[in-house]
Amino acid sequence: MKERFEGKPGQAQSTLFKAWEQKIEQSGSKEIGAAELAAFQAVFTGMIEILHNRAGAGKAESVHQLMEDLSVSALAVDQAAVCRQSGMSLVRFVYLFKAMVNVCEEYIMDHDSSIEEKILYLTALHRVADRLEYAVIEDWHLSDGDRTHDQHGTEKMRSAIFQSVGEGILLVDEDMEVVKANHQASEIYGLSRENLIGADIQSLTDRPGAEKLKAFFNELIEGQRLSAEIAGIYVDGRMFPTRTTVTRIDLDGRRLWTIVVLDTTEEKALENRLRHEKIQTEEMNLTLKNVLKSIESDRRDFEKSISVKIKTSILPGLEKIRRESDAGVRNSYLGLLADQLVALTSGFDAGIDAEMLKLTRTEIEVCRLIQNGLSGKEISEAMNLAFETIQTHRKNIRKKLKLSGKKINLNAYLTNRICEADNKENNA
Repeated sequence: MKERFEGKPGQAQSTLFKAWEQKIEQSGSKEIGAAELAAFQAVFTGMIEILHNRAGAGKAESVHQLMEDLSVSALAVDQAAVCRQSGMSLVRFVYLFKAMVNVCEEYIMDHDSSIEEKILYLTALHRVADRLEYAVIEDWHLSDGDRTHDQHGTEKMRSAIFQSVGEGILLVDEDMEVVKANHQASEIYGLSRENLIGADIQSLTDRPGAEKLKAFFNELIEGQRLSAEIAGIYVDGRMFPTRTTVTRIDLDGRRLWTIVVLDTTEEKALENRLRHEKIQTEEMNLTLKNVLKSIESDRRDFEKSISVKIKTSILPGLEKIRRESDAGVRNSYLGLLADQLVALTSGFDAGIDAEMLKLTRTEIEVCRLIQNGLSGKEISEAMNLAFETIQTHRKNIRKKLKLSGKKINLNAYLTNRICEADNKENNA
């Protein structure tokens, strides 16, 4: 977030100002004059620089100092005077100013940054905006003569400010009773101002909140302020989070406390949503890592399997072919090796062919004759071997092909293997 206000602040200001102009244009509002545009551009620049210098530096504790920054107030007042002199009303100025604040909010929320950074910048923005709005309203209709002579007008303006700021304001006496409340405080607690006035401030929060307020009242000296996050209680009993600031003022021998209340429900909801999204992202990353580990493990297992097959089947088969002088036997071995190699590249199980490669030359010849349908006696005559020898070869063949003890006909088994090999060739 910080980099958006650093390095090229003019670029950020230009982007924001253009977005603000588009928002005003899309709202159907009447065109703004050149002088007013220049005035608002100056306010924009001042506000962005304050965010850059204060929130951008990560100074969360400087928010209240920021509210007291006289240079920012003076800037807003001076530019508001330009708009006032050009004929703009206070209502329109406030409308355009709030549109500016909304653009800044969207700008902050759009950035891919941490929850803490967003909340820091949003808080700073709202504090700056309230301070500027307060200063402009106070100054709006007051000329130099008004400030000196028209006390009634000043009081009227202060009342307007009190009622129009965006945070709830309560004035509490030594009995912890509310003696004054603004319109925003009524909305925050769901009570009319008539019902708020005279209410015990402790009834507007829970027990820990009441204890915190009591501690503030006892600790504060005149002009000092303290802040805390405490719970608020709505008229229907619903609890909601607030950021509450208490300031002590001494007036005519009485101690009074102003309590500024900001409902942070939306901020907390945003914080929870961003935290939930962060957890989901971390879970997805963990799942992805596990999938990648599984793929890597499968790859290593596959490579190991291929290595084993090459060492136990392919290489011994090649050696038999090298030593074999009979062309027919060599062709048989070559056919088996071809099936083994195809199986390695296609993923087919070549277990049958691997076992066939373990057969000796004589056993291969016996298999060829069995496949051709010759009986044991016919094979013994063809190979000029005793019948008992042929039967021994048959037993060894069944053992090497892992058919011992199974009710599987050797002729059918070997014939079926030939059919499967033919089908693979045709499919290829």
